[in-house]
Amino acid sequence: HEVLLIKARILFALGKHEEASALMRQVLEKVPDNNALRLQYARMLVEQRELKAATEQYLILHENLPEDGEITLSLALLNIETNDLDGAIVALDHLIEIDKSVSIANYYLARIAQSRGDDKQAIAHYLRVKTGDYTFDAQLRIGVLLSVLGKPDEGLAKLEALAEAQSDWDLRVKAYLAQGEVLRNQQRYKEGVEMYSRALQQNREDTNLLYARGLMAEKVDRPDMAEADLLKVI
Repeated sequence: HEVLLIKARILFALGKHEEASALMRQVLEKVPDNNALRLQYARMLVEQRELKAATEQYLILHENLPEDGEITLSLALLNIETNDLDGAIVALDHLIEIDKSVSIANYYLARIAQSRGDDKQAIAHYLRVKTGDYTFDAQLRIGVLLSVLGKPDEGLAKLEALAEAQSDWDLRVKAYLAQGEVLRNQQRYKEGVEMYSRALQQNREDTNLLYARGLMAEKVDRPDMAEADLLKVI
């Protein structure tokens, strides 16, 4: 089976994915308990976008290796991508139980809750995202959701504090744009223009902020500002 495995890798590298998959299945029939081999096969299926077949393999791996956080997370993400949200919740809850990738698990549990309209539950999960790449986005979403739940001033204050805490300008802009959307939804257009103007004092060339202020300026009868901002963007 070692030789067949090498051949399968070569076929995959040559772009002969179906032949490679068939050969991997043949090898797995000979050594069904080889989890490392099954994981390679599952990843191969993901690369081929055969997500249903990949999910089946990850389910087997999860049953064989329930303490493996990477396998469980991959299973959860595949469930999300194939719209099996209930299956994803089970896998994500398991990650929290085994104390693996806890922040990531809470982030995706929050996204699922948000997609289902359970904003309070979403906030509860976002608050548990303490570390990692999703921390900023979780805090951003909390600010927006507070507005949806009837606490716009609290949400705006959180977004303002989030913006001020960022040393990365692009992240600051995302927080400012989120504030703008909250103010737009509240029809507080004057405050929106003022907020964008304060932000632009830090970087007068930022096209995202100029475009957003230009659109908002139209709402407060400032066509001169709207025209100037949009022309500058162009």
